Amino acid sequence: MITYALVLVSAITGIIMIAAGVWGGARLMSERRRIRIPLRYYAITIGMIGSGIGVLGIAQALRLLIWIYGSLGADVGDFD
Repeated sequence: MITYALVLVSAITGIIMIAAGVWGGARLMSERRRIRIPLRYYAITIGMIGSGIGVLGIAQALRLLIWIYGSLGADVGDFD
């Protein structure tokens, strides 16, 4: 049961990180008309989106691990 919760938390965190990166990028694009923004700020938003995709990948790997471990006929919470 703990592994299912970890998958859920990871997936939600990944989606939130991607959404925050997209929101930050949109804010930077709208402010670009008024002032000159350094390139490193765009790199931060791209890094946040990439990290969110990575966290979603970890969630998928955990979900696959639950599926593989469950096909062996073992209990998911029994990792001892």
